[in-house]
Amino acid sequence: MWSNFIGMTLPGLVGSTVTILAIVLSTRLRHKKLDLEIDAAQDSVWLDLVKQSRVEYALQRKENNRLRYIIHHLQEEVSDLEKKNAELLRQITSLKHDNPD
Repeated sequence: MWSNFIGMTLPGLVGSTVTILAIVLSTRLRHKKLDLEIDAAQDSVWLDLVKQSRVEYALQRKENNRLRYIIHHLQEEVSDLEKKNAELLRQITSLKHDNPD
């Protein structure tokens, strides 16, 4: 009687244990896979952010160079205008001295 009971119960216990272990292991594997997918997604986001910041930096450098070029030429123009202004002031002063009305 006990041998029949053990003979019938033991396979059921072994099957249940195997099933429970399979569920636990598959759950752990799913969690590990999910963690790896999350890490990969975070890495992808970081790479996108790095690429975006590099693009923004390049655009900012390009804009800064353009502004430096404009400033340089405007400074030259201001310098030329100041020279012309000084020359015109000299001419006005000399004309005032020549014609003392």
